[in-house]
Parts: sequence; C-alpha cells; structure tokens
Amino acid sequence: MNKQRWFHGLALLVLTAAAGCAARTERLFTVTSIPPGAKIYVDGEFRGTTDEARLAVVFPHRRPVTLRLEKDKYQTTGMVLHPESSSKLPFFLAEAPKNDEILESLQNIERLLGNMRNIERHLNRIQNQLDRPEEPSD
Repeated sequence: MNKQRWFHGLALLVLTAAAGCAARTERLFTVTSIPPGAKIYVDGEFRGTTDEARLAVVFPHRRPVTLRLEKDKYQTTGMVLHPESSSKLPFFLAEAPKNDEILESLQNIERLLGNMRNIERHLNRIQNQLDRPEEPSD
C-alpha cells in the first residue's frame, strides 16, 4: 500500500511539473529601432533598450503580451506579441509632432468648422425658401 501511495504521489508531481511547463512559453526576440535607443516595455514593465540585441519574453499560458517602444521626441509605438511572432522585430520610430504643428492643425480644424457652419446656414436659408408656398400670381 505504501508503494502505491508513493507511486501516485510521484505521478501527481510529474503531472503538476508538466502542466507548469506547458503553462508558460519563453521566446527570444531581437528588437531593433531606427533611431536606436528606444526603451522597451513588455506588459508595462521596462525590459531594456533597443541598443541591447536580445529580449527574452515569457508568455504566461501562451497568452499574447504587449510590446511598447518609447523614445523622447518620437511617437510611442508597439504591438501585440504572440508566442508564434517572428523573432526579429524591427521598428521605425516616427518623430512626434512639434507643438507649433499641433497648434497649426487645430487652427485649420477651427477654420474648417467655421466654414462648415457657414455652409450649413446657407443651406438652411435655401431650404426655408424652398419650403415657402408659392404665392399665386394674378
């Protein structure tokens, strides 16, 4: 009876260990960026920069994780990373718009909205004229 308990205990231990191994997958990725030096975050945790060639990523229960790259004066970028994703991850970082470019864009939007309001008023006047009944002519 003791041998049988010992065997069941050992079998349970082996199955638990096997389930634990299947529950997580680890992959090695090469993350590069132009320009180099971007900070790499995996699920919000800082993991290094794109100057460092390799990045080990653990996928708990083979679920995807989020990869985010940040660099001053550049737009933040990223992707959802799956265990099956390519091992080479090159990124091109676009420059962040400057404050004066943003202000100019907002001013252009305000002008367009003003033009649209003028067009709407003009169309309403035309509609009102069309809706008026014609007066009979003698």
